[in-house]
Amino acid sequence: MLNHARRIARPAFSVVELLVVVFIIGILIALSFAVGTRVLEAGKSSTTKDILSSLDQALGAYTAEHDGKFPPATVSLQQTGSNEFNLWPVADAMGDGAMLNSTGMALKQLKSVPAAEEIVKKIPAKFLSNTIGNPALQTVVDAWGNPIRYVHPTFEGLIVDNQNSAVGNVAAYRDLAQILGPATADKPYKIRQIRRNGGESDAGLCPNSRPYFYSSGPDGNASTTEDNVYVTRPEKVAAKNQ
Repeated sequence: MLNHARRIARPAFSVVELLVVVFIIGILIALSFAVGTRVLEAGKSSTTKDILSSLDQALGAYTAEHDGKFPPATVSLQQTGSNEFNLWPVADAMGDGAMLNSTGMALKQLKSVPAAEEIVKKIPAKFLSNTIGNPALQTVVDAWGNPIRYVHPTFEGLIVDNQNSAVGNVAAYRDLAQILGPATADKPYKIRQIRRNGGESDAGLCPNSRPYFYSSGPDGNASTTEDNVYVTRPEKVAAKNQ
């Protein structure tokens, strides 16, 4: 007589148990994604700070060559398709309805000093761009692909273009001529009105009246200063009249 082996019954997973396992796996995936995102953002912030440090070093090389003087508040640029030159304000501001390429104009000034140009050349090519701003000058982008911004003491704080403008103790300018003097035949202005306010910039004051570069951070919004990236964080101007 043959003895049949007894089959051992194994309990199956219930639907509830399967759902619990799936839920736990989902949580682990979400946590891994969140941690990975934070690590990635931290890496981008660190890379951006390195870029800003390089630009700051180039600025230092420029000032060393010019007996401690900072680059001028304006730069002369040739009009496209013309032999005429216009004077542009090197401002982190709106002009003629478009954001000025402040870093591009600053680079044009800095690269007039060989030591500063060598520092700029060491910035990885993927962070250099020739397609941003009007006019289109070589400029630098951060690790999120947003243009690096440059603030000159002449155009720090808040500059608004409305008639009745006064913000705290910061002078407000309606026309560029109020800052730089009247335009002349040999010194024409391309931008007659500029606006730098808390909605379009960080509205910061230059630390010790020294120009500075900054990144608008992962959101690309310079006015949300909490996530902006700086080498030295500027003093923030309280926005009372915008």
